[in-house]
Amino acid sequence: MPNPRPPLTNLRPQAPKWSHQPTLAIRVPEVFREEIAEFARKLDNGESISPEPPTKTIPSLSPAVWLGIKPSISQVGWAVLEGDTERTEPRLVDYGTIVTAPTDPLSKRLAEIDADLSALLEEFRPGHVAIEAPFISSEFPSGRKTLQAIGVINATIYRTCRFSPLNLYTAQWKSHLDSPRAERADIAAILESLFDFKHLPVNAAVDATAIAYAAWCGVGSV
Repeated sequence: MPNPRPPLTNLRPQAPKWSHQPTLAIRVPEVFREEIAEFARKLDNGESISPEPPTKTIPSLSPAVWLGIKPSISQVGWAVLEGDTERTEPRLVDYGTIVTAPTDPLSKRLAEIDADLSALLEEFRPGHVAIEAPFISSEFPSGRKTLQAIGVINATIYRTCRFSPLNLYTAQWKSHLDSPRAERADIAAILESLFDFKHLPVNAAVDATAIAYAAWCGVGSV
């Protein structure tokens, strides 16, 4: 039968391993046992468990590099010019388009624009970015999609370069080279002569080149 008053003088006091009681046995994958136990100990000790946010180093920007952007959801035109404004003319470094598939979900297309534009910004490190501010009617689905693309482009530029782009209206950059109603083929011919290029592709990259050049010349600047 049990002893109602057992001797306690020889018993050593036991300190619980956990500050928070009671404990409970749980089933977890064995491979995660140590990590989960360490996480629980930190919680029990009141330690911070918030992960440190990754630090993103903003690359040093090049004041003589100008990036022009023609926004769209299907084909974002871009062009890079390099040159001090005291020079006679800048140099056309590179140009191209960011193309998204119309069959993909809108969120995926916006993510592709963000990723590709981020890569361009990190590669060329432009000190100046100019983007077309087109006239868009929100009544049309393509217009709403373009507005979302413009939002992503602006956010990407600020996240990477820490400044807002210069906005140029279509009539502004077109008038600088020709007329407000100039066709893309006409703009391409003028740019080929200006930069001594042959067979400049007649696509959104032509507009982006003209936008970058207009910004380099001071169009739209306060």
